[in-house]
Amino acid sequence: MSRSAPTRLPRVSERRHGGSVPTIAFVSDAPTLTTGFGVTTARMAGALDAAGWRPVCFGLKATPADIGQTPYPIWAADRGGHWADSLASFFLVMRPDLLVLNMDAYNAAEVLGAVRAAGWRGPVLSYVVFDGLPVGRHYLDVQRSCPAVLASSHTAAAYLRDNGLAVLGVAPPGVDQTLFTPTPDRSALRTLAGVGDATVIGAFGTNTERKQLARVVAALPAIQDELRGSRLLLYLHCQPNGYWRLADLAEDMDVGGLVAFPASAAFDERRGVPITGAGSLHEAASARPGGAWPTSLSYVDRMGCCDVIVNVPHSGDI
Repeated sequence: MSRSAPTRLPRVSERRHGGSVPTIAFVSDAPTLTTGFGVTTARMAGALDAAGWRPVCFGLKATPADIGQTPYPIWAADRGGHWADSLASFFLVMRPDLLVLNMDAYNAAEVLGAVRAAGWRGPVLSYVVFDGLPVGRHYLDVQRSCPAVLASSHTAAAYLRDNGLAVLGVAPPGVDQTLFTPTPDRSALRTLAGVGDATVIGAFGTNTERKQLARVVAALPAIQDELRGSRLLLYLHCQPNGYWRLADLAEDMDVGGLVAFPASAAFDERRGVPITGAGSLHEAASARPGGAWPTSLSYVDRMGCCDVIVNVPHSGDI
């Protein structure tokens, strides 16, 4: 998961233990989703599956339609009712040998409580992200109760160690450089997006309280003044209305004409858009300041159209 060469996982035939292949269960966002936790779960579970282990996922936010989309099992948590209602059945059917939590420290407290209530008494590895520090004794005690803890940053690891917790290692989420590469024809992408010679700021994240997208919108008037008449566009890769009513906020600040969103009211933040695969230049440049970017633009394409990308988590372990 780091940007350095990945650690090679031993294949089943190389392991010293005998018997059946151990089952490693993940509780996190489903690996079929495009949320940060969904993506990292997919990377971890996929690596384990490729190495011959048996990953299974209790997929938070997953629906029955997600089942069968991966070579390893996904247990869809979104079946109506509370997500934890089927945890006991998940453990009974999957019979894991190890449970991995991939989530932030606050959610880990709730999820570990539900896991214990569902009858799980086996070992837990916590891969923890902090949305701001310090978090206090309660959330540290949750991590302390796990036999093994991985941190997603050196800052988080130092905080845990300063509070007396052993940290198994630091594993920053990495970037697949075979997918996320500069486009050879950026001008064509910008033509398709309809941005022309505008200076494009991009912010990619769900419209939730944890993403401070409103601050980027609030900064637009000052940025516009600084650019002194140059064309400016803010592309927000999210729904206009969620925790923040971003389109309304932009209008209130007289920058509504400078903000664009993904096309289609049906845009699903959890499912996103394809990572790669540029659209056709014949689909019309419907995007412009105040417009919407064509559905054919992939995730990487959208990043390639931007002159600068702003990361706006509440903290995001930084």
